[in-house]
Amino acid sequence: MPFKGKQSGGYGGGSGHVCSEGDTFQIKVSQISGASNRITLNWECWLQCLRSAVQSAFEVPLVEQRLLIPSGDDTTELIGSDMQSLLQLGIDENMVITLLRQDSRTTSDKNCALLDALVEHRLDDALEVVNSFGFPVDPNCVYHWRCGKGSCMGLGRACLDVKERNEQCLGLAIRARNVVWDGVGIGNQISREGASEELVIPVVQELLKLKADVNGVAEEVHSQGSWGGEGTDTKTPLFLACETGSPGLVQILLEARADVQFESATHAFGTTYVSMMRAANGNSKIIDLLKAFGA
Repeated sequence: MPFKGKQSGGYGGGSGHVCSEGDTFQIKVSQISGASNRITLNWECWLQCLRSAVQSAFEVPLVEQRLLIPSGDDTTELIGSDMQSLLQLGIDENMVITLLRQDSRTTSDKNCALLDALVEHRLDDALEVVNSFGFPVDPNCVYHWRCGKGSCMGLGRACLDVKERNEQCLGLAIRARNVVWDGVGIGNQISREGASEELVIPVVQELLKLKADVNGVAEEVHSQGSWGGEGTDTKTPLFLACETGSPGLVQILLEARADVQFESATHAFGTTYVSMMRAANGNSKIIDLLKAFGA
């Protein structure tokens, strides 16, 4: 059947092309387990369309797909540009494609992808990396960040800006809540927040299943201008959950044996130690949970 019309994005986007309209045909895609689906495409489709349709039918992310097509008495992997047409790749309607699920990324690659997703508050992407096939992520991988600005002079850092931070991915996931309060002191309200608690909880649960350190300490160093001392601020995942007003996360961490006696060290022209109760900022649900677990 001849290729006709302009090439345009299918399931993967593009200029309005719809894979299930026009001169369509069906391809059977099967997994080794026996599961199979018939995917409807048309002759304007690209390889990107096929991969996106496979993702929709089997819930296998693009990065984990290996598509095998018949080649004589054997099979060969379907490799090519996402913008190649199916005809150019030799795909026809009588072909049976085999889907293998395999993520070729190394643990190091996945750690970087996980940390990037958490920093950017892409919790769905983070969860996908944690649950991916192949090499596992390190549930205690650490995000290292250092400010590129100079000292507290001119256009450099402002006083008390973060100079550097080291934080394990569990704490980083909870920090994605990114709560901003509308005032100072007990009883004030959240005025803005980042990721919802509902998005953060699945990531935290999966990391704990992989044996993430529930008491891993995040460390921050802040600029203090001409003040002589410079210490390291410390926070645990439980402290962050209290601080961000997240009772669901607090309960999950307490059940995983988080330390309720931990006190955060804060260095701002001197050293202050902050308890979990104080970090709860008057949230009665969190305070009740802390008390129930011995705070």
